[in-house]
Amino acid sequence: MQLPHLHADDPADAAAAAIARAARRARAMRHVRRFFIVSGVLHLAFFLALAISEDFRKLVFGDPDAERVEFDARRSDIQRAMETLLRIQRERLGRTSQAMVEIHQRMDEIQAHKTARLRMLDMERQARIEAGIYPTPERPDRNAVFSPLVDMEPEPFEPAEPPDVEALDVVELFRWHQPMEERIGRIYERFRALQLAEHPEEPIPLSRAVLSTRLAMPTRRDIDPDKLDMDIDTALDGRLAAFRRELNETYLEAENMVANTRRWLELVAALEAQMDTGFGEVYDMIPPPVPYYGHYLDPRRLRQVSLQRIINPPVALGNQIAAEQGLREGEWMSIDRWYYVGPFGHPGAERRLDQLDRVYPPEVSVDLDATYEGKDGRRIGWKYRRVDETWLERGLRIEPFLADNEAYAIWYFWTQIRSDRDQTVLASFASDDFGVAWVNGQRVWTSPPEQQPWVPFTAHSFAPVELKEGINEILFKLENAPGTTGFSVILMTHQDDGLIEAVRQMAR
Repeated sequence: MQLPHLHADDPADAAAAAIARAARRARAMRHVRRFFIVSGVLHLAFFLALAISEDFRKLVFGDPDAERVEFDARRSDIQRAMETLLRIQRERLGRTSQAMVEIHQRMDEIQAHKTARLRMLDMERQARIEAGIYPTPERPDRNAVFSPLVDMEPEPFEPAEPPDVEALDVVELFRWHQPMEERIGRIYERFRALQLAEHPEEPIPLSRAVLSTRLAMPTRRDIDPDKLDMDIDTALDGRLAAFRRELNETYLEAENMVANTRRWLELVAALEAQMDTGFGEVYDMIPPPVPYYGHYLDPRRLRQVSLQRIINPPVALGNQIAAEQGLREGEWMSIDRWYYVGPFGHPGAERRLDQLDRVYPPEVSVDLDATYEGKDGRRIGWKYRRVDETWLERGLRIEPFLADNEAYAIWYFWTQIRSDRDQTVLASFASDDFGVAWVNGQRVWTSPPEQQPWVPFTAHSFAPVELKEGINEILFKLENAPGTTGFSVILMTHQDDGLIEAVRQMAR
């Protein structure tokens, strides 16, 4: 509705408007005075009540002496929560016990290997003394008398077995850990004694060395069974909190025992990897086999993937990287055709870097018509080897023929591949055990020296490879310690600069 327009030049209208405004102001002032009067009265009453009434003060500010009322879970919910926590604890202790079993087995293998080597040194030294050529044939010590370093029979260690997680309760599982830690500590003691006996400058008999390597075992807390066997029907009296705290603290203690034994294993492995001695000669010894625990990678994105997805991208078989091959972008190609020659000689169980790096004729030049003196003096020549998808690991893994495949041996594999242009592609190399790869005469990859399984697409397997347009030559040196052997060379089928740079950054 449109309001009527008031004209300021009409005296009657102006007076009426002024009277209306004065009436509104008077009403507003009455409301304000009434608000302040009522507010003042209420505030005065509130403060008087605080001053006079203790109950009112407790109502407003709370009573510090009063018990807090908390929500209490039902008994059935508490029992289910306790069962869940116990199940989780059993799973945790199962994992820590398995870790300690693996550490025990690994350390026992290392010390057994070291004991065998020390016995071998004793036998060799005794033979040299009896032959009158110790310490050297040129300057023999005619007064040398053989005294064995292994002058006592070490106490054998029984194989470690993981506990039956399903049959034992949490208390029994936890109490399994400390004796196992002590067993591993005894192995560590004996290894240190063997280390003293094998000292290159001042070797001492094992019977004396063991007196100097006693280990002070750490004091461990025990689990409190009473805290885990309480009849808990409320969450408010602290018993449930004590139950959870006991589980957590015992798990942390088990983890500490695993960390302690793993530290011993790392010390043992590091000592075994150091310089080894053989009657005045010092060699770079290769550590005994260590399982590979590195990251398995998806080579397209360099992200961690599960073991079941090691061979994650599509991999074709062939020997050409060319557009007419119809290979998809991002695909990989495993080289499936090789000539090989071997076996050549090998240092045997005492694997040494200087012998694994020994240059055999195929490293100098490849002559497919040549023959060589191989292992044990046999004559060996080049053989052709081709695999397909019906072969091992879908043809990705290359091996010598069964007649030439044996432990403690070295082979050379040679092939040619064609590239339709100059390009740099990413390659994944893998070998079981030691391996070296050359592309067009350039050494592009060397495996770790430790014994290892064949696993392609691992973190240390990648290397950029420069291919020229036309024919490219690849030479692969493969070494086998005990067990099986094999290798693979898998090339990306196109140049991926981003992925190549990621690999180079990872290697720095």
